[in-house]
Amino acid sequence: GKVPYMSPEVATHQPFDGHAVDIYSTGTVLLFMLTGLRLTGPITQDRMFDSMEPSKYGLSVEAMDLLRKMFRLNPVDRLTLD
Repeated sequence: GKVPYMSPEVATHQPFDGHAVDIYSTGTVLLFMLTGLRLTGPITQDRMFDSMEPSKYGLSVEAMDLLRKMFRLNPVDRLTLD
């Protein structure tokens, strides 16, 4: 895959949990589907979405919250399906 769509742990060749990686990658697709935005590189800050105004991108507060949870840098803190 392309680096912008890889979770940070995969992009940096660290050990990883496949489920957490899949959540991150699904988030990249969801971001594109909802906004048309394509990531140009891996996300490097947990709080990068905190400064984004959801309404600027046509997102609801709930959608933005979901994306923030999917893009947590620490896979332990990332959204799960459990």
